[in-house]
Amino acid sequence: MEINYTHPEELLVDPSFINWASGIKGKDHEEWEKHLAAADPTQKTIVQQALEMLAGMVVQEEVPQTQVDNAEHRLMESLQTPVRRIAPIRRYWWSAAAAILLLIGGTWFYRATSKQSVCTPYGHIASQHLPDGSEVMLNANSSISYNDKREVWIQGEAFFHVKKTPDKRRFTVHGNGFDVIVTGTQFNVVNRNNRMSVLLQEGSVILKTADGREVQMKPGEYVDVTNAQLQKTAIKDDKMLAWKDHKLVFDNTPIKDAIAIINEQYGTKIKLSDDSIGNKSISFILPNDNLDVLLKSLEATNEFKVNRVNDTIFIAAP
Repeated sequence: MEINYTHPEELLVDPSFINWASGIKGKDHEEWEKHLAAADPTQKTIVQQALEMLAGMVVQEEVPQTQVDNAEHRLMESLQTPVRRIAPIRRYWWSAAAAILLLIGGTWFYRATSKQSVCTPYGHIASQHLPDGSEVMLNANSSISYNDKREVWIQGEAFFHVKKTPDKRRFTVHGNGFDVIVTGTQFNVVNRNNRMSVLLQEGSVILKTADGREVQMKPGEYVDVTNAQLQKTAIKDDKMLAWKDHKLVFDNTPIKDAIAIINEQYGTKIKLSDDSIGNKSISFILPNDNLDVLLKSLEATNEFKVNRVNDTIFIAAP
């Protein structure tokens, strides 16, 4: 787990952070505990600021004070550095604030100060209208935080249809280490783990990196940001934007890469029983909102066998 946040707002739209801050046991909890143990003072300060922001969220549920104290004690042990004690609170519980959110149509939604946030769970996509009239469609396991100044912070993947304003005020999407600056256009942004990319469908955008480099993009262009390196190519958008139609498109994709995409989409634990089949390619369209149908489609090719062992799914040769 590699995490390098520069603003506390980014943490507020990270589902894994929300799970950890809420005290939910599981993979996210374990990874955040390890991350905080090795984090530098700057990262720990950002985590502290994010938790204090959560303290200002209204929660419509009473929480036992002992649970509050236990959660705070766990935080302080994880940070391993002095932090200002958060005053005892009942209806403003920092660790539960993001867990007891209002669930609207499969989308986690909450409001904190002047910003609003939307978070989609695994296996779901959602649309959101922004204050300026722009529209955003979020892929599964994704989240955005936005204000009324045409600024959006993203974790995951989303497609933007930005509305032009009479004064041509710019619209900015903030990712980890890059910004996308536009006035009115349609584009797709991926900011997930170590993958960052922008696909421009219509209009024009400027991709600006943290070190000041700028790339002017034209419709049909795709820019991948890997290890601070920019690579611009022309690409067909039907494959990359298939998720908007609840589809996953694989075109001569190695099964090992397809599994990584499926795990990311559904939050599943799918593994190869035999690494020798990892480079075996698949080429077909699968649904991205029904895992059972997807797995049955894999078996229907007669090239793979699916086995379930507890909470892990293994893909093997037939």
